[in-house]
Amino acid sequence: MGNKRHEHGWLRRGATAFSATALAAGLLTAGLLAGIAGPAFAGTGSATCTFNGTSYGPTAAVTGVTAGESIAVSCTGVPASTTLAVVEASPLGGVITPSSDAENEADVAAAVLATSSSTGDYSATFTVPTTFSATDPNAACPPTQAQINAGLVDCALAIATTSGVPYYEQLIQYKSQDVTPAAPDVALSPTTATTGDSVAVSEPSSPTGYFWGDALSSSTIPASNILVGGVAASAGSLTVAPASYAYDSTTPADSVLTPPEVSGSFTVPSGVTAGTAAVDIFESNVTPDAGNSTSSSFSNDVEATSSLTQLGTAAITVSPASGGIGTVVTVSGTNWDPQGGKVSVAFTTASSGGTVSSTSATVGSDGSFSASLSVTSGDAVGSNPITATQTSKDGSTLTAKASFTVTAISSTCTIGGTTGTNTCSVEQIISDTVTGTTLTITEEKTGTNPSATAVTLSPITLGSEVNADATGHMNTLQVSDNRGTLAGWEVTGLMETDFTNSTPVGNASDNVIPASNLAWTPAVSLITGASSAGGPSGVLSEVTAGPRSALSTTTPALLCEAAAGGGGGGFNCSAGLSLTVPPYVAAGAYSATLKLTVVGTGPS
Repeated sequence: MGNKRHEHGWLRRGATAFSATALAAGLLTAGLLAGIAGPAFAGTGSATCTFNGTSYGPTAAVTGVTAGESIAVSCTGVPASTTLAVVEASPLGGVITPSSDAENEADVAAAVLATSSSTGDYSATFTVPTTFSATDPNAACPPTQAQINAGLVDCALAIATTSGVPYYEQLIQYKSQDVTPAAPDVALSPTTATTGDSVAVSEPSSPTGYFWGDALSSSTIPASNILVGGVAASAGSLTVAPASYAYDSTTPADSVLTPPEVSGSFTVPSGVTAGTAAVDIFESNVTPDAGNSTSSSFSNDVEATSSLTQLGTAAITVSPASGGIGTVVTVSGTNWDPQGGKVSVAFTTASSGGTVSSTSATVGSDGSFSASLSVTSGDAVGSNPITATQTSKDGSTLTAKASFTVTAISSTCTIGGTTGTNTCSVEQIISDTVTGTTLTITEEKTGTNPSATAVTLSPITLGSEVNADATGHMNTLQVSDNRGTLAGWEVTGLMETDFTNSTPVGNASDNVIPASNLAWTPAVSLITGASSAGGPSGVLSEVTAGPRSALSTTTPALLCEAAAGGGGGGFNCSAGLSLTVPPYVAAGAYSATLKLTVVGTGPS
């Protein structure tokens, strides 16, 4: 489609004619018309060119260009007595895929031709088109702001033979365009960290700016170019993938430009002041355009700014600050490493022959934790600080203490002979050991079922020529979790076989009802009756019934479950049953076996 358009756009000057398609394809396939905000391509051989009498070199662009303006092109070192063209191209040509479609980014209709002298000198006057026009409707000179933000800042003029052999390229910028791309946006994860933690860097969900310092090729940002609170990251690096333009030859307007994308991570260095720390990331700028960096150390670079919360010194508080045996102490921590190990919390001093009380806690993403610690006879009476320790991600140890006083139990009380009413108290610690046993499931006969291990569904009479549903109720399964670990459990059901006819006739397939035709609707309840005398058999809200679902011979279906942290005691798990019976099956007694399995999670 694009080739046809170009074939009809041949230009002729005198007796000279050239194929616009060959010119554009040759230029762009060679990479000449990249048009990226990067060093100009000098082309084949050693040609040098000036534009309006000025030599710009590979690190500058012709600026202030306006539509309709004439640009005098003068070159030396081109092939002698050869017809050369000057043609303008969109920056999309430098990042288009597939590269064979790059010809669609040049305005070949506006190209001019001239013939070099016998000594290889070349002069031509190129008139900047009033309206840039290429096969691709997204091609634009000056570039759109979205293209500029993706690092595609400059269009290009190319000098090449009519067969597409390039000899020089010059980047150009229009007076009307904004040559400053938007500052790059980045997303950090996590946004709270401490020394030695790893922080991932990626594109945010809706960025407006990107790292445009080298949009044509992949670039690397080293740790030394990532400052956290003004301190260079201690490790890590980022990769910036180049921009790409996926050309849709069927519907060119639907072609998609993907801006440069950053990814990678860095390690938070030591020496960062606690609190909000600025994160500044600098990409080297290889373009002729001024970078947005405000740092003298990274002058002219492309800079992205963000921030994270640098955690301070690890600390804990306890409540209450004193108490005797049986007192539950809440320990709260701040500024602990979210990427480190669990925090160990314990009393400092053990009583004679005893062992200090201890526990552990997981640190949240904000560096905080909460733990409960009970005073026992193993903790020495008197001043007995509570200590918290953690191994951070970088291997160092974080430690914090909080004062606590273990008070003695009073066994003597004396009231003097004063008048009035007086009180005196002593204390006794009453304790008991609760020992866990087992997790069991037991089948209980339900309704009209003949036994605890057999279920009878409602009979079906063939003749309606449609599917019919046989209904019933499975025998109740009593789940008794007496382990005392509160680690959770689940019960699932799996059909061992399809339903088969005990007295088959005719085709074998007409004597089978697929197991998947059986569906159940689970329910849970507490155990009632003598077994639960004295109170409820468990906490019903801690057990959940599975969803209504079809059963199968391959994938277990959930009957009921208790998440970790609860599910102790006894519960009834049951389900209503519905078997879809096809109208084509042979008459007879059909049966299949349902296997019920309980899985008990071990303590964490």
